[in-house]
Amino acid sequence: MTAFPACSENELTKLMRNRAARDSVAMNFFAAGAYRFFTPALVNEQTIRLQQPDRWRGKLLDNEYHEQEQRLQAGLQALSALPHCSLLAQDRVTTLAQLLRQLAPESNKRASVLIGATVAPAIRHALRCQLKYDAIDLVVVDYDKQQGRVSPKHLQAQAADNVLAVIIGWPNFFSLLEDVEQIARWSHQQQASLIVLSDPLAMSLLDSPCNPAAPSIDFLLGEFTSLGLPVNRQGCAPGFVLSAQPLQGDLEQRAGTQSIDEMALIIESFHLLAQPEGLQGVHQSRRLLDRLLQKLSEINQLSIRFSAPHVLECVIRVGAIDLQKAQRILSGHNMLAGYFLADEYPELQDCLLLGCSDLHSVEDIDKFASKINTVVKNLSTAGCPVKPKFDR
Repeated sequence: MTAFPACSENELTKLMRNRAARDSVAMNFFAAGAYRFFTPALVNEQTIRLQQPDRWRGKLLDNEYHEQEQRLQAGLQALSALPHCSLLAQDRVTTLAQLLRQLAPESNKRASVLIGATVAPAIRHALRCQLKYDAIDLVVVDYDKQQGRVSPKHLQAQAADNVLAVIIGWPNFFSLLEDVEQIARWSHQQQASLIVLSDPLAMSLLDSPCNPAAPSIDFLLGEFTSLGLPVNRQGCAPGFVLSAQPLQGDLEQRAGTQSIDEMALIIESFHLLAQPEGLQGVHQSRRLLDRLLQKLSEINQLSIRFSAPHVLECVIRVGAIDLQKAQRILSGHNMLAGYFLADEYPELQDCLLLGCSDLHSVEDIDKFASKINTVVKNLSTAGCPVKPKFDR
């Protein structure tokens, strides 16, 4: 019997992460809205490199670390055009709930928080759990079914006497850009704070939704998922909060509880993306997505439902076939064909959310489009008039 060396939990986690990176499927077009699971290949390589030697273990916080931390804060402030920044050793849902409690009035009077239906469903569900025992009602605001965005008309339909805040995603779950200025005007008319959820990758790719001269966003929250740290060893994803006004209380500064090795990885990954060559692969991903959209638009019964320039994901509509069955067929060919939207959005029961990454090639795009074309033909009534006797 072969004897294996004893591994600690942290060492075992690193081994599993490294093996998962080596075994990752190249033909993976799964998307989850606003880059939540998109980590550039360049960052992935650096993550593995930095984790191998354990060179950060046991290192104490020093002046050099705090200088790097300040550079990271300055970089986030420049990207967002918001003057105040705090790095947090907690996920953005926890930070969001904490922020809403600070904004809530001291009286026991209940307040309403309007959150767009285009915010990632996982975030909405987690936030509802966080606020379960608070005097805050979380109200989901519908979106324009044609445009895929939240509008002031939908906000007005849900408006209550005491609106505490309005929460939107940027980009939203359909990878579209909300009209931040318009929503901000409505929110401020209601004396409500506008809270935007984003991340460093989106902020690096897109122009800031905030006007530096007159900031329309009150708070911008995000996580460092795209910088190689989806979840830390405490079970949460480190994040940040940016604001137009100075932060108060526990949100003012919580980065000191973040472990030095994880913070070092965040800082180095952020600086890597700040270099001209850092986002080169990400821009290539958008060009590949444009090619995929062109290929898919040539397929009968398939159309582009939602798509925005410079964003790495899109929503496609496939009519007259069983999408879940199509996904099973494609998975048999080592292809993950996007996120099935019907579970969270019944009106999009024939739609998939998918995206490209810098792990794909032109050949991958052509192969994927060709396989989808074949599946659509075989599952459609016209392409397969005789039903199979056995359905596995």
